[in-house]
Amino acid sequence: LPISEIDYFSLMFLTELKLLIITATNSVLGNHVDEHIMDHFIGSLPGMSVQPLSSIARYWNEKNVSLITAQKFAIKTGLRKNRWEQIRGALKFWEGNAEDEEK
Repeated sequence: LPISEIDYFSLMFLTELKLLIITATNSVLGNHVDEHIMDHFIGSLPGMSVQPLSSIARYWNEKNVSLITAQKFAIKTGLRKNRWEQIRGALKFWEGNAEDEEK
C-alpha cells in the first residue's frame, strides 16, 4: 500500500500530542473537534506555508488564481473556511491553570 502524507506526518507528530491538543481545544469549543477534523486542520498548515497568501480567506476564495484553487483547498482540507477559523481561534496547546503558570 502506498504511504500517504498523513502517514509521514504521523511519524513526527505523535497521536498522544494530537489528543492533548484536541482535548485543550475542545475545552473552548465544547467537544466539537475529533481526531479526524484535527488531522484535516493540521494537514492544511503545510500547504499554507508552502504557498502563503495575503489572508486566510483567500484559500477559499473562488477567484483565487493561485496553484491551490479554492475548491481543491476545501476538498483537500475537508473544512469550510468558517470551521477552519473556528478551530484556529480555539486552538490550544496547553490546558493549564493559574498555578501551573506560576511555576
